[in-house]
Amino acid sequence: MEWGAYNFSNYNSAQPYKYKLSNTTIATELIFLYANRPGFQSYCAVGMGSSVYHQTDYGATGPYYYTRPLSGSKFNFRIAPIGFRFGGKLGAFLEMGLGYKGLVDGGLFYTIHTPPPHAADNKKKSRHKKSMRALA
Repeated sequence: MEWGAYNFSNYNSAQPYKYKLSNTTIATELIFLYANRPGFQSYCAVGMGSSVYHQTDYGATGPYYYTRPLSGSKFNFRIAPIGFRFGGKLGAFLEMGLGYKGLVDGGLFYTIHTPPPHAADNKKKSRHKKSMRALA
């Protein structure tokens, strides 16, 4: 949600108007890992999607709702060449890039379910050990 003000002259007066702009973005992102260590990840991210926006202008006599060109949808993108995650199930992240999340994006996260690392490899190893014992 963005709030702001601008000067807009119309045929009645040259009073300043205030506006409220809301933006909703739905997007898909791809993350490429540079480093993946326990408790630390370094990565880059690329995303694209669609944003729906609506602007409401507030003049001297109340809100003015415009449907064109102050509301609609548009293609949106994101490129973040630098990103870091710290922590395990609970942690923090920081990303720097361009696009619908701005220049710098950061926050906290909590992972609900994380499979154990290399769980599939552990199953293969245990099956291999059992088959080796059966041969002996």
